[in-house]
Amino acid sequence: MGNDQNNINPGVPSEPVQTPAPVPDVAPASEPASNVGTQMDSLLNNTATNTAIAKDEIKPKKGLKLSLLIIILVVVAALAGGGVFAAFWLTNHTKPENVVLNSITKAMGRKAVRLNGSLNFSGEAAEDAGIKKVTMVSKGESSILPSSSETTISIVTVDDDVFEIKTSEIVLENGVFYLKVDGLMETVEKVIPEELSPYVEYFGEILEEIEGVWWKFDISDFGMPEEVTDAYDCSIKMMNSLDTSDTRNEFIGLYKEWPLLDVSETDKKDGDYKGYGVSLNNSNAAGFINNVRGTNFYKDFAKCAKSIDENFEDYDDIKADDIKIPEDFPTFVVFANPWSHELRSIKWTYAGEGMDISGELELEFIDSVNISAPKDAKSILDLVENVMLKMCSMMGVEEEDCSFDLSDLLGSQMDYDDEYYFYDDDDFFGDM
Repeated sequence: MGNDQNNINPGVPSEPVQTPAPVPDVAPASEPASNVGTQMDSLLNNTATNTAIAKDEIKPKKGLKLSLLIIILVVVAALAGGGVFAAFWLTNHTKPENVVLNSITKAMGRKAVRLNGSLNFSGEAAEDAGIKKVTMVSKGESSILPSSSETTISIVTVDDDVFEIKTSEIVLENGVFYLKVDGLMETVEKVIPEELSPYVEYFGEILEEIEGVWWKFDISDFGMPEEVTDAYDCSIKMMNSLDTSDTRNEFIGLYKEWPLLDVSETDKKDGDYKGYGVSLNNSNAAGFINNVRGTNFYKDFAKCAKSIDENFEDYDDIKADDIKIPEDFPTFVVFANPWSHELRSIKWTYAGEGMDISGELELEFIDSVNISAPKDAKSILDLVENVMLKMCSMMGVEEEDCSFDLSDLLGSQMDYDDEYYFYDDDDFFGDM
């Protein structure tokens, strides 16, 4: 004991002494079998009792089962209802008339658009005129005003000669118009018959002066009567009014109430865009036209018109029967996305009276346009003056005697001298 105590570390607590667990009595092997059976029955009974108690502890209560059932039914009903709504929405959203209606009204609400168009002419009537095919390709931008465009006109004759003329146009917010023509001289040289070739050299000087130059048309420079300039200013004012949100919303609402087009589904596609056949609904067109008078846009127009002509009167109501559409009217197809309801293009075809015509107009909606007057533009008055001087020279009139007033040229009377004068009624030069 002494040695053991010397080995104990007083800083470390001693481990507790573990007492062995009592060993249960086991029936000796010589115990009768009846006692063993009794113990087994007791053990089985205890196990069954404990199992029953465990089942009672985890068994859901009746209220919990009902709540769970209700939750499941609500979820199923919501999913089913959502599916029905989704199916209804999809069906309604992609209905042809809704796609076209929404795509048009969305387009009406846009501020600006970039355009690409083409027009093709061919057929027997063209060939009778010596032309195999005429193609016009145009591109431009517009926000009503200002607008700009470039158009290339290609003419293929039956002899496979090709002529090409290019025109460029700009119209500003104030109504001033600019025009440029290219390829005119080359085309005229090819088209003019040989017997008229002497005149080509003479008029070629004028054509060369016209070609490749921006010419400015400003009605205020023409000395027109006041009622004419007032009417033009009124037209420009109303065109600019179309570019306001108030006017756009007026016409969008009017179109939704009186959709102008009947719509049918087609099998035509253009990428993500689907083709829808459209034709004029006469009844709705009449309703649309009659109700335009209720818009502020029309009221402003009427006020402007009455300031020019005090006898101006509102138009009478029209009926569907008053609108006559020819049977051989061109066929139109509108291409729009059935999901986004975005208008992509309009295509049309016509076949009749020996003429085949097809056309397409693609639209790309943009936020704004940046269009300004050409810096090097010349007044059309300069061109008119030079042309008249050349005509005087052709008629043998000296330059100092060749005077004219543009307002006379445009409608009243123009005198060069006592011998040469302009017949206003017949539109040709007199004694020459």
